[in-house]
Amino acid sequence: MPDMSLAFPGRYMKAADLPQPKILTITNVEQGTYSDGKPSWSLRFQETEQQLGINKTNTQTLIEMFGQFSEQWIGKQIEAF
Repeated sequence: MPDMSLAFPGRYMKAADLPQPKILTITNVEQGTYSDGKPSWSLRFQETEQQLGINKTNTQTLIEMFGQFSEQWIGKQIEAF
């Protein structure tokens, strides 16, 4: 029986979108704004239209892996799970 939670993917990834770990290639780092006016950040990928919102912990991990400038992240791969 099909998993209907996957029938209409949203703009942002959620746990149900990743039933198994997936390797994703970063194509862009975008800044947005939450409804309260605070900045938000997300990653775009080559393999999917969905974005991954990143929090402070994710950002620190990406900095440790790829450097402090987001331009250095483009073309790098991460494993999402």
